[in-house]
Amino acid sequence: MFGVTLKPIVVCCFSLFIPYIFSDLAHAQSTSGVTGPVIKEGEESLEYRISIDPSSEDQSSLAHRLHYQKAINDNLRWRAIVSGRDKDISSLGLQMMWQMTPDSRKHQVALRADSRFSDALEQLSMRMAQQISFDSKWRSRFVMIGTAANLDTNHTTLNFSPRASLSRKIDANSRIGLELYGTVPLGTQTSKSVSSIGPFYSRAFGDKKDFAITSSLLMGLTSDERDVQLRVFLTKRL
Repeated sequence: MFGVTLKPIVVCCFSLFIPYIFSDLAHAQSTSGVTGPVIKEGEESLEYRISIDPSSEDQSSLAHRLHYQKAINDNLRWRAIVSGRDKDISSLGLQMMWQMTPDSRKHQVALRADSRFSDALEQLSMRMAQQISFDSKWRSRFVMIGTAANLDTNHTTLNFSPRASLSRKIDANSRIGLELYGTVPLGTQTSKSVSSIGPFYSRAFGDKKDFAITSSLLMGLTSDERDVQLRVFLTKRL
């Protein structure tokens, strides 16, 4: 099923961004990432993410989240999330991911179901995450997300969100790369498409390499003003 030529997949996934990159865009704060599809049996970790918009005039210039995840086996993993703005907790989330392909494949594929709650269920989404390892250093990731939001209101919205990354392993503990994010409203919504792009750097450290830090800079692609986000992800493997 997945034994197809890789080049058309790469071209197709990156082409998803072409209609949105040169639009009139604005980007909201984000603590999301470009999901990797690989699950390691026995993995367990705690991660804190923070996103800061230094140019924001809004008091809610700080977004953050804490999540705990644990693998059930070598192809299933669940995750619980607490998200907030500034000092307030805004939502709780639950996720379940299924790795569909064996670890030996250069092209990995996974499906993930997400739910988010505030006072009631407010959002559901389904995503397909793919990863292509070109060699021992270079890899790319592509994610396609369908989301139903505002389920706790009378104004439910549907969005399509493509994401992609290209990265290179610098050494045994470090990786550097470029990420792209997009969100496209579907149907008769009045909101605009948004997208962002930026570099990231990740490094594992500690005696057992069980700590990791990922720092990134995201720039919203607008016609007149660029919205910038500074993001840091801190991970502790348990």
